[in-house]
Amino acid sequence: MPATFKYYLREDRPNNKGECPIYLRIICDRKKKYHNTGIRIKPKDWHVKDEVVRRSHRTYKKVNDDLDILLNKAKDAARELRRENKESAGAIKDRLIGASTDNFFTLAEKHLKELEMNKQYHLRKLTNSTLSKLEEFNGTRNLLFTEITSEYLEKFQSSLKHKKGNKGSTIRKNMGNIRTVMDIAKKKRLIFRDPFEEFEPAKIGKTSYKPKLTIDEIKKLESLDLPEGNNLWHARNAFILSFYFCGMRFGDLATLKWRNVTNSSLEYQMSKTGNTINIEVPEGAERILKLYRTDNQQAHDYIFPFCEELSLEERKDPMKVKKTISNWNAVINGQDNKNKVSGLKQIAKMAEIDKTISMHVARHSFAQHMAEKGVSMYEMMILLGHKSLKTTENYLDTINVKVGNKTLKKIF
Repeated sequence: MPATFKYYLREDRPNNKGECPIYLRIICDRKKKYHNTGIRIKPKDWHVKDEVVRRSHRTYKKVNDDLDILLNKAKDAARELRRENKESAGAIKDRLIGASTDNFFTLAEKHLKELEMNKQYHLRKLTNSTLSKLEEFNGTRNLLFTEITSEYLEKFQSSLKHKKGNKGSTIRKNMGNIRTVMDIAKKKRLIFRDPFEEFEPAKIGKTSYKPKLTIDEIKKLESLDLPEGNNLWHARNAFILSFYFCGMRFGDLATLKWRNVTNSSLEYQMSKTGNTINIEVPEGAERILKLYRTDNQQAHDYIFPFCEELSLEERKDPMKVKKTISNWNAVINGQDNKNKVSGLKQIAKMAEIDKTISMHVARHSFAQHMAEKGVSMYEMMILLGHKSLKTTENYLDTINVKVGNKTLKKIF
């Protein structure tokens, strides 16, 4: 008996936006298979009887077109398999999965998995963020490579600027993530015309000034009398240690273990770049480390308590570790409660520092301090863990003009 097909909405699987996935049910010889279309809509936008998306959905025409295309592919697959005497619900579903390689999001998901396998967690997070923005703009996760034209990219870029309020640098990163997937598609011969060849990327505006703390302000924070063991105490200590450890990023700081600090030296691998940092432990850093040393500490123990809540099994899951770090970063920065000054924001207020600070300010403060001490750009690149001098040059765009003035005084 020929296969039959029916679209239905899985209302039992809503996401956090209340959107449910549309599935294609395939029945052949009384056996059923279900194919996730990758399209999500709210129940109010689904017409159960007609199996179509209602006009109330903002991109109902495109979504219904995508559903028609998928249904035709399923029927074509059934006919081909019937001719080969291989028709079954499972075989039809397999053909649909194979045919989905012309879908941008299908290839993008494979790219995300490869990034995770290669332990490029930061890039995976940024790429996934880009895909979420693209899905919201497109209305569905059904996006054929043939639909991605230079005009389509320009509309998406305009949406990022005017609707999302993204800056030029952020937009360029988003478009770069999309281009990476398109380059993979080109290598796999899924596309033969690159829409980016006729696409003009967003312009990057002037780099905005980023707050930095002076050594005197660092000392002010360090001398604050805070209750030992509470979040403010840990936040202050994390900021100070980050500064003395050459602007160490919070993700690396949160997962730093005692085995990374031995014989008065620090050695660890940056999670963002993969670069290995090996330096002597400065006196200021040692003052903070002493606050956390215990008689029974083990080499595999974390220095800070941020990841201690994770079980040994959970610590092996990079995504769970990443999520825990992200949550703590928000707490430390004072972003967990918008109606209350907390974390580093509160600490700055207590120290009478009229600047908005976050963990990343420790990194910029360290770069500023190096520049004022006359450290060469190459040495800065090594200590900051940058992969190229160009990155360090971009970093120095935000360094205070006073550095230039000091240099002029030396010359004249």
